[in-house]
Formats: sequence, structure tokens, C-alpha cells
Amino acid sequence: AKSRALDVITNNVCPGRAQQARPMTEPELTTTRVLALPLQDGLVSGKIRAAGVGDDEPDTTGRPDIWAGIIPITRVYGAPITEGDCKVAVPANVAALQTPSGDRAKMGAVFGVGIVLGAL
Repeated sequence: AKSRALDVITNNVCPGRAQQARPMTEPELTTTRVLALPLQDGLVSGKIRAAGVGDDEPDTTGRPDIWAGIIPITRVYGAPITEGDCKVAVPANVAALQTPSGDRAKMGAVFGVGIVLGAL
């Protein structure tokens, strides 16, 4: 189950990469942790948007026990650096992750989070 979870995480970052990479060794699997967070409906929420929270007035004044704000997230990938003794070309799916330098200023997402304080 852990190996499958790690494959899902890896493929979420770089589609197809888990199938291209060598299998993890038993010591690597033993020392690697996968964290699953049970999220309870009504206690947490998340959304991706272009800017700001955008709450309506009743949302901001009617629930003073809920934090509202944004957590800016930016993901920028540099050029792949091949290990010194590796003779294999960078796979296309890995090379495709590189963020063009002109796009770096435009990159980013805003992740809105609301948590009922004291409920966790």
C-alpha cells in the first residue's frame, strides 16, 4: 500500500515517472513515511483561485471563529540536472516540468483555507 501511495504522489508531480524510476529498496520503503490526513466535512475546506478569498459579508461577519485568508503557493521547476555517471538522456516528461524563465513571474496559485478554530 505504501509503495502504491508513493507512486501516486510521484506521478502527480511528474506523470509516468514512477514507472521510469527504479523500484525503492526495502530499507528506503521502511524509512519513508506516507501521511494520510483524515479531513472531516465541515471542519476544513480548500480551494484554488486566482486571487483573494472573495467571502461575502455574511461569511466574514457571521463566523468570527473561522480564519479566512490565502496561502500563496508557487511551484517552479528548474532545468533537470543529470547525475554525473548517468548515461541516459533526460526523459521528455521530466524535461517538460521545467518552467520557462519568462513564465516564472506569472506562476503561482492561491490556495484558500478555512479552519474552524478550536475544532482540531
